[in-house]
Amino acid sequence: MFAVVIATYVALASRGVIAWDVLYAARWELVATAIVVGLVFTLAIVLPAPATGKPLVADLFLGRLENPQWGRVDAKMFLYLIGAVTLELMLLGFAAHHVLVFSWDGSRGILVYTALFSFFLVEYLWFERVHLYTYDFVAERVGFKLGWGCLAFYPFFYCIGAWFAADSADPDPSTLRLVASVALFFAGWSLARGANLQKFTFKTRPELARWGPFTQTALVDGDRRVLVAGCGGCRATSTISARS
Repeated sequence: MFAVVIATYVALASRGVIAWDVLYAARWELVATAIVVGLVFTLAIVLPAPATGKPLVADLFLGRLENPQWGRVDAKMFLYLIGAVTLELMLLGFAAHHVLVFSWDGSRGILVYTALFSFFLVEYLWFERVHLYTYDFVAERVGFKLGWGCLAFYPFFYCIGAWFAADSADPDPSTLRLVASVALFFAGWSLARGANLQKFTFKTRPELARWGPFTQTALVDGDRRVLVAGCGGCRATSTISARS
């Protein structure tokens, strides 16, 4: 779906059907629409569902339904897909505007920024099975946090850097600074993605003694195992059944 939508955008823009920076030109209308749609979605999915016993404001924010599905469409996967695809479209629109205004002599920074974010999104969706085992999909309910978050916050506020840089001249960052930025990005990505990958491995193959250089150390309490070593055990814990 990601590839089809992005390819359609590129095809339409290259044929002159739409402007390359049409999303930049309509950015304020788009973000306002997304905010309203996110709020309407929150009310529509939360209010008809049985209350959890928590205050209404908590139900609206956290949600009431654990895993709503519409036929073969899973609400959580749908929301994450919409957020990721829209974010990539906005990134491309901002980058296209910058190139149209400043040509290819513009800021190398925004091109690096767009390339790194695009890598993050492609890699995120390519290995999406891992996310089925994260807290978002396992334990969270669908409310304002996930609904408005994926429809408005994720696609329009994650790329906040591009909002400021797209219409600005090149600050002429040194090559060393750009290289350092790329290195910092992949250092952070490795920690975050590494933790998810190790927890995924721990949940699906708990018999493995090691995950890469890390020993798969766990605390056991009856039928529960908690990962406490390596990337996935540094800042977060994962629980599975000891019998699985």
